Amino acid sequence: MNVADLLSYADIQQLNRMAARLDCQCNTNSKQQLIQTILLHMRQRGIFGVELHELAVEELLFLMLLVFDRRDWLSMEELMAKASTAVSHTRSARPIRQLITEALASGWLFRGFERSTKDLFRFPRDLALEVMAKIRADGRRRLQYLAQPPALWRDEGDSILSDLLIFLAYVHQHEVPLTAERVIYKRHLQLILKRMAVQESIPGPGWRFGYGYHYRDYPDRFSLLYDASLVLGLIREDGEHLTLTEKGLQVIRDPSKLTLLSIYRTWIRIYKHPIPLLPVVTHLIALLCDQWVLLPSLFAVVRPWLNEYYYDTPEQVFEQRIVKMMVHLGLLRMTASPDGTAVCLSHHGRQLIEQVRSFEAKPIPTPITAR
Repeated sequence: MNVADLLSYADIQQLNRMAARLDCQCNTNSKQQLIQTILLHMRQRGIFGVELHELAVEELLFLMLLVFDRRDWLSMEELMAKASTAVSHTRSARPIRQLITEALASGWLFRGFERSTKDLFRFPRDLALEVMAKIRADGRRRLQYLAQPPALWRDEGDSILSDLLIFLAYVHQHEVPLTAERVIYKRHLQLILKRMAVQESIPGPGWRFGYGYHYRDYPDRFSLLYDASLVLGLIREDGEHLTLTEKGLQVIRDPSKLTLLSIYRTWIRIYKHPIPLLPVVTHLIALLCDQWVLLPSLFAVVRPWLNEYYYDTPEQVFEQRIVKMMVHLGLLRMTASPDGTAVCLSHHGRQLIEQVRSFEAKPIPTPITAR
């Protein structure tokens, strides 16, 4: 529903609060006059009355948390969680409830008007479209693009999907022993990695943790592939051996049962724990990278929404944990140019980001242990 539709269902108290916030001069006892004046005022100043640069940083983050969440309705508890995230990430002193109260007074949120939705809230559709258009326009002013499309680029497509099937087939055909820490023995791991479409090396000693169950022992892409197999119930760490489950056998018999969507959702759930604003960052990338964008300029735009994670700097989180993994998932294409590394959203990358309700995805905490 659009703003005009939702205003007609709003009670006169919310309309009066909106009129006061927008500095409207009208008969506050007439609902019709209030609606007409508020709509006129919003259209004159932009549908939400302000430009992005006029918002406090916690307001902008709260707005993005609302806009990028594609659910029709949100509960007060969900709004409180978003407001809490916005305040804590930006280290704002603003009370959490104040963000929600001001969102209601600004016409960002409207309470449900039917019995089934009277305790829920929704964001107007036309407002969401305008906010995303403004975010895109604001980001593009700060981004640097390649002057010409590249002749060559890296596009992994759905190779992670086919490699997961190869991994399942290996486990089905071989006895795969595990160490006491439930890690595949090096000899078998090397044989598995050699069969992958994208070649990786076994990581050496160092600090590797937080991005998967066995992240310290497996390279990045295979670590996600292995974790997806565990989370989706395709494999079982059965005592001293790795075995297929019945579901894993069904996938081998009918590969169509496995989708890239499920692997992407697993990545979101695992990486969302160390990177709480991962859904915001992925949606921003999808919004801004419909052309070839130079990586340093993209990092500058999303930098406010990234924190360090133990020994990972915000730049490492962005390049190694987000962009690199989005390339492995086939969401982004990558190229090397004389001006630097550039990325561009793939066609199915946009589809996946729009299909997966990443804000609803429950984070999966993974062990924080080092070599």
